[in-house]
Amino acid sequence: MKTIDIKLNDEDYNLLKKIDFSEIKDEVFFDDEKREFRTSSPLASAIFEEYINTHAFDNSGLYKVTPFGKKLYELYDLIFFSEPI
Repeated sequence: MKTIDIKLNDEDYNLLKKIDFSEIKDEVFFDDEKREFRTSSPLASAIFEEYINTHAFDNSGLYKVTPFGKKLYELYDLIFFSEPI
């Protein structure tokens, strides 16, 4: 996996910090001052995807994406599918 190094706005950065990356804590770096996230671990996207799968949908059983879920998907795309800074 390529190294991801991305600067985020405050809202996106705070949302990303809610995700538990403790399994790969030595491979995920947060810079609170600069609001930057960096990783080269292929597990980072898998952990993020798992968080999306457990937090992005309502409880109706219809798998409707909630507004929070939409933000998660947008942030995922921004981080894992954008060009590095």
